[in-house]
Amino acid sequence: MAATTNVEPRFESPKKWADRFVLFFGGAVLSVLLRTVRFTIDDETGLFTNPGTHPPFIGCLWHNRLFCMPHLKKKYLRVRKMAVLTSPSKDGSWLAWVGGKFGMAAVRGSSSKRGVRATMELKRAVQNGWDIAITPDGPRGPRYEVHPGAILLSQVTGAPIHICTVEYDRCWRLGRWDGLMIPYPFTKARYTMKGPIHPADTVTEEAFELECKRLGEALMAMTGEL
Repeated sequence: MAATTNVEPRFESPKKWADRFVLFFGGAVLSVLLRTVRFTIDDETGLFTNPGTHPPFIGCLWHNRLFCMPHLKKKYLRVRKMAVLTSPSKDGSWLAWVGGKFGMAAVRGSSSKRGVRATMELKRAVQNGWDIAITPDGPRGPRYEVHPGAILLSQVTGAPIHICTVEYDRCWRLGRWDGLMIPYPFTKARYTMKGPIHPADTVTEEAFELECKRLGEALMAMTGEL
């Protein structure tokens, strides 16, 4: 008999008490910090206006701008079922755990590990009404280079892509490959969402790469690092 696979994304939590403590403490600090940030929402998709009736979508944002996304989901889109694609690594576990505290489930996989299985899980999730959040340059970069996952998922599901970004007046940047942005307390921030983008069906590798390039250009056009 074939092994069964999960139909729904998973809400993950640490098994070790030390990890649970760090997650609890870190989640509390994150919540307090982001409550001080003054967000302005610029939404061209209608999602924030009618979150309960908006069809499932694939949200794409650069990896270095994901810090505030769980907070925004919990505050503005609580009624949505949303899952984030995270890598099978320890870093991916931390992202899955933090996302779970803010109401975001996880699908574990990447272009190099569990890629096919993760794509099938994501496809089933979209068919069951879940939104999917993907950082197209993650989990290891290069920074601002689109990997194929979001385009492929949109093609096989028909779900549109919404592109997202957040820009802070003041923030820290971590010294890692993506330059993760963490806002200063009480700073101003603008969250922008645009879409829908419907990638064309492709037959050749060259045509598929062109769709990836177009997605990257659209994301960079709304990124404050041109």
